Amino acid sequence: MQRWLTLCGLIIAYGALWTTGAMAQRVVVVKENDTVWSLAKRYQVLPQDIVKANELKKADSLKPGARLRIPSAVKPIIAPVAMRKTAVINGDRVCVRYAPNRTDRFVTLLDKGHAVLVTARKGNWLQVKTSTGQIGWVRDDLVKVTGTLAMKPSSHAVQKIAKRPAVQSAHRSKNTRVTSARRVTSLRSANGRRSSGASAGESIVHVASRFKGVRYRWGGSSRSGFDCSGFTRYVFRQRAGVELPHSASAQFRKGTPVSRSELKPGDLVFFQTYRRGASHVGIYIGNGQFIHASSAGGRVRVDSLNDGYYRQRYVGARRLTR
Repeated sequence: MQRWLTLCGLIIAYGALWTTGAMAQRVVVVKENDTVWSLAKRYQVLPQDIVKANELKKADSLKPGARLRIPSAVKPIIAPVAMRKTAVINGDRVCVRYAPNRTDRFVTLLDKGHAVLVTARKGNWLQVKTSTGQIGWVRDDLVKVTGTLAMKPSSHAVQKIAKRPAVQSAHRSKNTRVTSARRVTSLRSANGRRSSGASAGESIVHVASRFKGVRYRWGGSSRSGFDCSGFTRYVFRQRAGVELPHSASAQFRKGTPVSRSELKPGDLVFFQTYRRGASHVGIYIGNGQFIHASSAGGRVRVDSLNDGYYRQRYVGARRLTR
């Protein structure tokens, strides 16, 4: 009898462990056109966690029929609201982390001047809430407090705080789109006929400029939201009829290499950001500038190749137009 009870206990314990493991991760079969990034979006996890869980050496080449372990989604540590202070990020490409320590993964990246709401402190870390509702932790030396709000503001005040960045962004987006359209039109009328390559490049820039201000969305490749490679993929498909993979590193292997001194509008420019190799991509628009879907800025925007962050992380360019 005692042996039977022991056996039952072991079966129950094993079942509990199996259930816990099943909850912690699942196994999926890779389908045609699946990528690490599309799977990460589907199961709400980070791409780097899928790569680590499966010890993938080449994240861009998944084989249909292969079995992958999908780890459980990690949620940020959220502390109770202890303060309400308006603030701005005081650095470029600042990591908003899941937990108050430097080794933890990050929720998103923010650029200098990005408005946040500080809601708690733990040591030298501040809990912040972004304009899109994301919550995470930033070192206090990278946050500049600009004011203090009441602990229980009216619902009208909350809506005003949450909506202000979006409204300003919308106005900036509308004005910039008009300016970009006028710039392209004036260039064409001033210079007359261009070579087919130049015309194709300018057309790509013209189409890309229409989406300035569209929000950043991980795994996105439509007007409702783009990530960096989803943005370039959408623009080139719409204007040049070129089908690109939904991956910055895979796009880096397409087209013809171009030196920085020979860049033309419409060329793809690549950067090494959160991992080794080309992990971010944008479209060169001329005058040392490029347009891209920025995770830090939270939208499609224009930046300079000479900016300190991008200048240091530039890895090359590719030309896909003739």
